[in-house]
Amino acid sequence: MSARVIINADDFGLSPAVNRGIVQALTEGVLSSTTMLTNLGGFDDALRLTREHPGLPVGIHLSLLWGRPICDPSEVPTLVDKDGFFPRSLTTLARRYYLGRLSQVEMQRELAAQLGKFTDSGLQPTHVDTHKHIHCLPGV
Repeated sequence: MSARVIINADDFGLSPAVNRGIVQALTEGVLSSTTMLTNLGGFDDALRLTREHPGLPVGIHLSLLWGRPICDPSEVPTLVDKDGFFPRSLTTLARRYYLGRLSQVEMQRELAAQLGKFTDSGLQPTHVDTHKHIHCLPGV
């Protein structure tokens, strides 16, 4: 039996510079796959690069951290600060979660919106992972 190592780059969609580095590493065979953030400023650039390089294995990188949600902040108020942004740290998110200040319904709503944005763009995820391991929070 042979073993296969998969090397995945998270954060595709973070910024154009990160996106270019990931695509270069994928096309040169350094990486096996990438996962795309849908809620940050580099999403449109990542989408363009994905279309320019068909066949790249791109999954979705679900996030409740950094940037704004896909949903209107008024639809997910327990997930955002007063300015409508996700927390910047997993510690802040986890504290809210364990203190009972995060709505499971809002988390599901936002994660579904991120998946919807990904698939509505014409992509089908090859796999799913989460930003900063938010999947470790029960219920996520």
